[in-house]
Order: sequence, then structure tokens, then C-alpha cells
Amino acid sequence: MASLIKHQIIKRLSKFVKNLSANQINISTIKGEGELSSINLDERALEDVTELPTWLKIKKATCGRAFIKIPWANLKTLPIQLSLDDVIIEIETCEKLRDLQNLSSGNDPSMGKYGFTNRAIDGISLTISSLTFTIKSQGFKASVFLPTLDIYSTAPNGQKVDTLTLTRLRNTTKGHILLFKEIFWPNARIEASSTDNNSPGTSIRFIVNSCRMRISMKKNLQDSTMITSRVMIHFDDLLSVLNDAQLKSALNTYKEIIELMDRASEQRKRIVEDKFTARRSCTTTPTTPTTQTTTTTTTTNTTTTTTTKTKTTTT
Repeated sequence: MASLIKHQIIKRLSKFVKNLSANQINISTIKGEGELSSINLDERALEDVTELPTWLKIKKATCGRAFIKIPWANLKTLPIQLSLDDVIIEIETCEKLRDLQNLSSGNDPSMGKYGFTNRAIDGISLTISSLTFTIKSQGFKASVFLPTLDIYSTAPNGQKVDTLTLTRLRNTTKGHILLFKEIFWPNARIEASSTDNNSPGTSIRFIVNSCRMRISMKKNLQDSTMITSRVMIHFDDLLSVLNDAQLKSALNTYKEIIELMDRASEQRKRIVEDKFTARRSCTTTPTTPTTQTTTTTTTTNTTTTTTTKTKTTTT
């Protein structure tokens, strides 16, 4: 039984995890617990599923350990608990924007009507211990370190509740459902610096204490797609000291990011315009085959009439 479940896990996760083997998986079917170790995530799959902007690409993503606990008897009311340890993600900017053509809609794998599986996935609670982000560019480099990070479902007022049934509002008349999540980390350390060798000592440091990010999502009940979302960020303290050189470095970093974002926006506009043009051309081309079909039909009728007259004359 355990080997069969491991095979199914490998089948489902092979898209996101590189070189996944059965030796990396420990499971207990009775307890509903599973564990993965030494995980190397597939960068392209992560870019797709997270809908990462085309001016960014993931260079490396690793996780030391992943633990999951599934409450089989109470899946309707209790969340699936996922814990990750030692997560390291390296991101870099793209001088040449990534191709938008191959990106999916981002609403997989739960396409179709919103049902039990969607509720279970949306209700997952996530705890990450030791999360490190690094972002590199031609003009700057930055790192973000979070000792712990928690993601969980909440009531509409932002309060933590004991049952998942209080974390969503279903409107069958309008055909949508509202979901509420919160991301919390007690403190974070952010550091950014210029890669210009002519500007040494311009590292910028921030310390953010007790940050909460509340997310409201509206999904379509018919196809489970995301309709809209809203994010609110609240933190108790933001500590930083900047001198003139550091402020100049921050402005240069800001300009570089804005330029990349503008290029990505223009790329997306071109893709939309090309798709619209292709659709218009597809709707106008079928008129020619219709005319040919009519002509063929008329010719066939004429031939039939001539043949009939010939037979009559012979008789």
C-alpha cells in the first residue's frame, strides 16, 4: 500500500521536483502523514504556477524538508498542514524577457466546477522555517531572510477560527466564492546593495517587525478561476537608516525595476493584440469555403438533370 501511494506521489510531484525518488519519501497512511527530504524544485514549473513576472526568472529553488499532515476524517472542517524547512530561492532579473506564449492561465490543477478538492487545496495551512530570498540584477542585489512564515485561512474579519467553513463566503446567485487568507511573519531582515564597484559601502538594510498580509480572493464557481483579489499589508515597525550614497543606490534600483516592469507590460500588450488579430482573421476566413460548396452543389444538380433527360430520350 505504501509503495503504491509513493508511486502516485512521484507521479504528481515529478513536474515540480527534480529527480524525485521513493527513497526521499516517508509516509504513514494511518496517521495521514508524509515527509520529503532534500528537494530540488523545478524552476520553470515554479515560474509557471506562481505566474512570475516575465522580467524575473528563478535560478534555484531548494527545500531541506517538507512535512504534510492530512486530517482524513475531518477534511471538510480542518486544514491540510504543510511544513517546509530551510527554503532557499534565488531569483534574477532578465535582460531579455521570458516568453509569454508558453505560460498557462495559472488556475490549474483545479479547473472545473469549484468542489471538495478545491476547498481542500485552498484551505491548506503552510508554515515555513528559515526562508531566504535572493534577487540579483546587473545593477543591484538584494536578500530577504524570514526566520518563520505562516499562511493560514481566516474569517472575513481576519480572525483565526477553528473550522474552515467560517473562512469562505459562497454566493450561488452571482456564481462566486470569497476566500480569506493571512500571511504572518514576526520579523524579517532585508538587505540591498548596488553591484557598481565604484559605489562601495552603499548597502541598504531594513528590519520589519510583526508583519501581516491579508488576502481576499474571489473565485468563479463554474470553472474555479480567479476573478479578483485584494491584498492589505500591515506591519508594526520598519527600521532603517539611510545616508546619501544609500539613498542614491535605492533610487537607481527603483529605476531599474520600473524599466523592467514597463518592458514586461509592453510585452503583455503585444501578446494580447496578436491574439485579438488572430481571432479576427479566423472569423473572416470561412466565407470562401462556403461559396465553393454552393458552386459544387449547383454543378451536381445540373449534371443530374442532364442525365435524366438523356434516359428519357433513349426510352
